[in-house]
Amino acid sequence: MVQFDTPAVVAPDPQANITDLLVERVKKTPQLALFAVPDGSGWRDITASDFLNQVVALAKGLVAGGIEPGDKVGFIARTTYEWTLVDFAIFFA
Repeated sequence: MVQFDTPAVVAPDPQANITDLLVERVKKTPQLALFAVPDGSGWRDITASDFLNQVVALAKGLVAGGIEPGDKVGFIARTTYEWTLVDFAIFFA
């Protein structure tokens, strides 16, 4: 097996995670539709701002339930909007 190494162009921030990208997106384009979810016979857009609000609300619930930084959290779900919501909320908690 051949192995290649390439040095990183930018040093990673050990405190950063995917939530930082969401916060930056909301600052730049809060009304941008990030998701379209089934709604009756059509689809409903979820804006960046709406998604962040839902993520923070769920993260608060996780923290209230006892989740602390560094805890390991696992969940199993079908690939849905809600999966993404939970995924981001876990990082936020």
